[in-house]
Amino acid sequence: MRLSDLPLRTKLIAGTGILFAVALGAVTILGTTMMMASERTAAERRAADLLTGYTLEVRNKVDSAFALATTTARGVEGMVADGKADRDRIGAFMAAVIGAHPDLVGMTLAFEPDALDGADQAFKTHPYSDATGRFVPYFYNQPDGTVAVEKLVMTKEAGTEGWYDQPLRENRDLLTAPYIYPVNGKDVLMSTLSVVVHRSGKPIGIATADLPLTDISAFVSSLKPFDTGSVRLIGTGGLWVANPDAALIGKNADDDIAKAAAALPPGGSQLVTVGGGATYLTTAKVAFPGVKETWTLVATIPEATLTAGARDTGALMAAVSVAALLVALGFVGYLAHTLAKPIGDMTGRMQALAAGDTSVAVEGADRADEIGAMARAINVFRDHAIARRELENDQATEATRRDARQAEIDALVAGFRGEATATIGRVSIASRDLDAIARQMAASAGQSTERAGIAHEAAGRASGNVQTVASAAEELAASIGEISAQVARTSTVIGSATEGARVSHQKVGELAKAAAKIGEVVTLIQAVADQTNLLALNATIEAARAGEAGKGFAVVASEVKNLAGQTAKATEEISHQIAAIQQATGEAVEVIAGIASTMEDVNSHAATIAAAVEEQGAATSEIGSSVDAASRETRTVADNVDNLNAAVGETRNAANRVLEAAATVDAVKDELAGEIERFLKAVAAA
Repeated sequence: MRLSDLPLRTKLIAGTGILFAVALGAVTILGTTMMMASERTAAERRAADLLTGYTLEVRNKVDSAFALATTTARGVEGMVADGKADRDRIGAFMAAVIGAHPDLVGMTLAFEPDALDGADQAFKTHPYSDATGRFVPYFYNQPDGTVAVEKLVMTKEAGTEGWYDQPLRENRDLLTAPYIYPVNGKDVLMSTLSVVVHRSGKPIGIATADLPLTDISAFVSSLKPFDTGSVRLIGTGGLWVANPDAALIGKNADDDIAKAAAALPPGGSQLVTVGGGATYLTTAKVAFPGVKETWTLVATIPEATLTAGARDTGALMAAVSVAALLVALGFVGYLAHTLAKPIGDMTGRMQALAAGDTSVAVEGADRADEIGAMARAINVFRDHAIARRELENDQATEATRRDARQAEIDALVAGFRGEATATIGRVSIASRDLDAIARQMAASAGQSTERAGIAHEAAGRASGNVQTVASAAEELAASIGEISAQVARTSTVIGSATEGARVSHQKVGELAKAAAKIGEVVTLIQAVADQTNLLALNATIEAARAGEAGKGFAVVASEVKNLAGQTAKATEEISHQIAAIQQATGEAVEVIAGIASTMEDVNSHAATIAAAVEEQGAATSEIGSSVDAASRETRTVADNVDNLNAAVGETRNAANRVLEAAATVDAVKDELAGEIERFLKAVAAA
């Protein structure tokens, strides 16, 4: 689980707990460390003070012996100052002194040979002199309280160097190294205090006091600084005078503690490892007045003892810190609850708002803290949600209205497409009919032209024949038979011309009917163009209502309107052409009717000629006038045939123009259909 997934209350409690724990731990550790350092410093000072006190105790015990030895030496010096020493008196003095100090093992008063009174030879058998008469008695206390005396052997082999030869040689008082000596049947650790006896400033002997170190050793060994420490005493020569381990007393001090103490300066201290634990070691020199020799007092104290108070205080501080942490956590828990509860409530209300429930009431908006700011922000969210819902409702209503309008537009477009398609279909049918009629007119005009040519040729031939008849009137009688044949042929030709005129009259009538039908089609096209123009106007109005979205629709509607205008112009042109065709057709009808009438006249004249031929004999006188009349009529026929040919040409030209107009109408129809389809697609897309 990530930290961000934890509840706010847990985060606050955990964060504050960690912060308080770190802070209290740091304070506890720092305080404990400082207290331990301070207490250790204080303990070290106290240890140094204790060691100084122990040193004074040890020195006092030795100083009393030194004072006794010194007093004794000074007394003896007074006795021998005049050179008339009384050995018995001196011996009694020494016995009295040692007897008065049962704490001493014994005392020695030894002189150089003949140094006491210059008469050693006289005292060879003296109780205080050796075999040479030298005064070397040793007085010692016995267990029964009496004082005994014995004569010392004054040789280096007997051990006189340390307590006698050296101090005398160096002319100074001396404290010997501790040593074990049998006293009253048991070994006793002792040290000899040697004081030089002078006469006239010259050393002549030594007065000693054998100080048993048992009491000092027991005293030092019993010391327990800080209740857990221990004290050791190293005497002259590096021998143990006191040690918690009694087996080491009188032996060389060569263990780790002794080595560490030897490495320290006087009064120095350090931490050493003893028995696997850190131990504070401090030393003090025990100096004695009047002698160079010193002893070393060594105190060892477990470091834990020095800082026990600080550790206890640290433990107390840790307990107090834990208690403070628990109190802080409780207080933070309460604060977290007071913070998390309204935040949780607001979270629930936010979730309800997210689910669309805008009826939730947000409490705490009147608070002046961040919770109040959050509550006010949630109120803003709720207001926005309400406004958004109203906007969505308005948009839904607008969408419904827009869909309804779009459906209406689609219906109008569909209806317009159907009507336009049907109208264009009718225009297409009318255009095809117009094309077919125009082609029929062209074909009829061609036939009329061909027949008019034949009639024109026949009229020419008739005119030639009439001229021939006129020129050969004088030969009429002789060639009456040929005239009869020519008249027969003329009658045939005139019959054919009459028939052609009749057919032409019929075709031209049909052409007039076709022109009338074309006029109806043009009227229909004009009506379609007007309806298209009206639809384009309505589309323009709807595009203007649609606003920005209808701009493209308006452009398409404008194009459709333009095409409708072009269609109207084209149908108007077609109407003019159809009117021209109708007028030309009417004229052709009149001309053909005249031709038919003329041909009937010709036929009548031909009949007359035939009758005249039959009656040529009787009507010769009328031949000339008849020929003239025939010539004029023939020319009239020729002229009428020429007029008919021109009318037919005009009819052909009108038919061609009708074909072109039909092609234009078909092209405009296709373009109009494309524009209407694009217009409808644009309307549907908009």
